[in-house]
Amino acid sequence: MNKPVKCLVTSCFLLGFCIPHVIAESFDELARRIPAGANALVLIDVGQMMTTPLARDQGWSRTLEAAYVERPIFLPPEAKKLVLGAALQPNHEFLGKWEVAVMELMEPVAVRSIARSESGYVEQVNGLATAFTPNDAAFVDLGNGVLAAARPADRQFLSRWISFAQNNSGSVLSDYLQSALPKVNDRVQMLLAVDLTDVLGPHDIEAKLAEVEWLVKNKSDLAAIAAVLGKLRGAVLRIAVGKDCQGQLEIDFDSDVTTLGESAKPLVLHALGNLGFQTEELSKWDVSLGSRSIHMKGVLTPELQRRVFSVIELPAAKLSADESSPGEASSESEIRERSLTYFAATQVRVKDVRNNLKDLKPASVALMERCARSIDELPVLSVDEELVNYGDKVAETLRVMALSKSQSGIRGRVRKSESSGVGYYGSGYSGLDERSTITQQELGTAQDTRVTGLKLIEDGTADIRRKMTQKYGVEF
Repeated sequence: MNKPVKCLVTSCFLLGFCIPHVIAESFDELARRIPAGANALVLIDVGQMMTTPLARDQGWSRTLEAAYVERPIFLPPEAKKLVLGAALQPNHEFLGKWEVAVMELMEPVAVRSIARSESGYVEQVNGLATAFTPNDAAFVDLGNGVLAAARPADRQFLSRWISFAQNNSGSVLSDYLQSALPKVNDRVQMLLAVDLTDVLGPHDIEAKLAEVEWLVKNKSDLAAIAAVLGKLRGAVLRIAVGKDCQGQLEIDFDSDVTTLGESAKPLVLHALGNLGFQTEELSKWDVSLGSRSIHMKGVLTPELQRRVFSVIELPAAKLSADESSPGEASSESEIRERSLTYFAATQVRVKDVRNNLKDLKPASVALMERCARSIDELPVLSVDEELVNYGDKVAETLRVMALSKSQSGIRGRVRKSESSGVGYYGSGYSGLDERSTITQQELGTAQDTRVTGLKLIEDGTADIRRKMTQKYGVEF
């Protein structure tokens, strides 16, 4: 049975000519090519990862097609080290504004091969050969065995970034992200760091606390909790891979966090749930409080890994050594196999949303948007056209569901502004009961739309599964 998957690293590697020597790149060297606007960072020691028992058992070095349905993270076997930077938008469900990946490779990569395999094209951008793909991504050969991938494939952004990457001599990352670089070692092979400094203001904190129903009902000391949240610095997730994946989450503050007490864990789970993470697994993690940090640790299942690293995701591209000519007709068996892979990949994303709707929990805008974008960016070369149309409809439906929740949030904020509660600048938290009720009412309205949308997806899935099974004689 196939395991849940997540393509974290989205790039295409076609084998090129071997070179006798490539200067080894450190994480510091790779990170100096990440622009200053990044507030999120992923570090992966691919070489170390590939030697772990889990990677060997699950075949993490297999082809990209298999990566969609057989493992949570795609690790290009041609890479040694990998750094991904992104500018996430906290006020827009942490969706990415731009993303850049920089990889140290064991072998050089021909960007023309990348473009050809993805039906893209190659142009010179600021003096460097750049492959543009239909998924709004660009792949740039930076030389000396370093490949970069960026999204969006905005030419002006690329040109300015290439100039920066070639001329910058030191890291321009924030102090918080910079401090994460040494945390990857022979025991910790993956890391995700997010700089959250100045993300939350008083109004934001008040609004978010109003959504936490158990806090309001228990008459918790909301003012004390708000004071701590206002000093939030960031979060770092370290992953140690051996026979399984062990995670250590550290949430840092510029304030003493001991006042949070037993509220610390539920507050973290509530925040992660709003971002689309399945918190059932995280609720089993051990929690402890340092003087200025909340610490959580536990096992990361493949599904949880996929959710975590979907925060920064670049569009996938086909890994193949196929030298067939562009436009050459695909065989029926090839169409069948790639259609099976495409269908399985869509079901993984739909399952993520369905799981988030369990027990009427509100699926997050971020999760639905990321799943829709991920389906849009699945490789469609040699995939049955009717199946691709199904994928387009699923992605469109997920976006309608996400829009419904976004609009409910807007309506809720308008209603709250007209309520008697005036927050910090008047009667303190006296209006939180009323505003909590408003939040629940609006979420209920959006929930109806999402349940209806999921039903439409399920009906469409049953129909396309029947058609594809009859057409190709294999079970979809």
